[in-house]
Order: sequence, then structure tokens, then C-alpha cells
Amino acid sequence: MWIWLCISIQLSVDAHAGYNFPVSLASALPSWLGPFKLGGAKHHDDHHKYFRYNFQPFLTYLDDWMGTTYDEEKEKEKAREREERRRSTAREAAKAAEAEPKKAR
Repeated sequence: MWIWLCISIQLSVDAHAGYNFPVSLASALPSWLGPFKLGGAKHHDDHHKYFRYNFQPFLTYLDDWMGTTYDEEKEKEKAREREERRRSTAREAAKAAEAEPKKAR
């Protein structure tokens, strides 16, 4: 129990520091753990910056499983698609306005 409490406090300090320390519990675990990796400060900062992502504070496998892990490239692609749809809609509206018969004054 005390061991987990100490580990939990250390993970919370690391996550809230706003800095990825070169020596920390998040960097100490081997990368082959795959989905059982620790979030760290970047993961936690992204949770506050993009409030719909990165809910799992320590082990990030639940974010991966539920699709709530923030992926910057994926979000940039979504933003590009939204902008393209907006431009396409604006072009269609402009064409429709031009095609509409002009009213006599």
C-alpha cells in the first residue's frame, strides 16, 4: 500500500511539473510495455490543452482503447478537412448567388 502511494505521488508530481524529466518513472519503464506506458507531463499537459483527450493519468491504455489519445497529426488532418468543407460550401453558395436571377430595381 505504501509503495503504491509513493509511486502514485511521484507520478502525479512528474505529470504536473510541466516538464519531462530525463530521469523519471515515466522514462524508466521499458518501451516494450506497449499500451501500459506511463503518460508523463506531455500527456497530462495535452489533457488540459485539448480537454477531450488524454483522460487516463498514469497508464494510457484506456485512452488508446477508447480513442481519446491526442494525436497531433490526426487533429491537423481533421482541421484541414473542416477548412476544405467550409471553403467548398462557400464556393457553392457564391455560385448559387450568381446563378440566381437578378432582381430589377
